[in-house]
Amino acid sequence: LGIPGPPGAVFSCLHAFLPALAARLRGLPVPEPVLARVQSALVPHQDGEWIVPCEYRQSGGLGEVSALVGSGLPSLLELARASGVLVVPPTGPIAPGDLVEYLALNF
Repeated sequence: LGIPGPPGAVFSCLHAFLPALAARLRGLPVPEPVLARVQSALVPHQDGEWIVPCEYRQSGGLGEVSALVGSGLPSLLELARASGVLVVPPTGPIAPGDLVEYLALNF
């Protein structure tokens, strides 16, 4: 599986698609995304969904996710801290406390 691009984009795409691909190849059900509350505002890309590396913390009934991107691409240190990716739909800005889809990094 070859995904070209900068490390942050490769990381996000790989972790968004590889768990489903690996599950299908092994004959297992595809992992379902989990809904989690986002801790900081995110502005989506205009071209489509944005897959963002993030940290996940369990807090009460729903988990919380913190995006690991600032004004630019995530650093390799931020990618090493990621526990999954969150999906930002192209429909509009995400405010703190909004629900987003979280995909865990368990293969």
